[in-house]
Amino acid sequence: MSSTMEESSPNAHWIPFFRFKSDIWLGLVGDMLYVGTLDGPLKSIEPDNSVALLPLLEFGYSEVVSAVSAREDELGWPKNSIMSNIRPILLLQAAISMESVYWTELALKWVDPLSVTEQERAILIDLQQCDWATQAIKHKVKAYLRQ
Repeated sequence: MSSTMEESSPNAHWIPFFRFKSDIWLGLVGDMLYVGTLDGPLKSIEPDNSVALLPLLEFGYSEVVSAVSAREDELGWPKNSIMSNIRPILLLQAAISMESVYWTELALKWVDPLSVTEQERAILIDLQQCDWATQAIKHKVKAYLRQ
């Protein structure tokens, strides 16, 4: 996190920035992501476990980026201060770890096929071998790997 963000968001201060559902928000306390209500945080999201972020996938990537960028502007924070904590590769890993066709299909929509990193490539190659993955998932992965 940037020093500007840390200065304007003390550890005890809850800052909701994206609404999942009518009363459930994604927000920050300090530099840590939380799920909560407008009144406050309920559960922290560990950096190595993005399962709680999977509902973001039900929104388009550009919709989330746009809403979060607008909130960063409102708060006077540098661009990408928040989105740097929400990495599509981690969402894809969480979806795969759950062996969920639904979440994996949505997570693949967040992966940019023109800029697949080596880490993403390795995850996609492993995904092709998963017994639970549908043909549609495997075909999409194959297309991404050809890019």
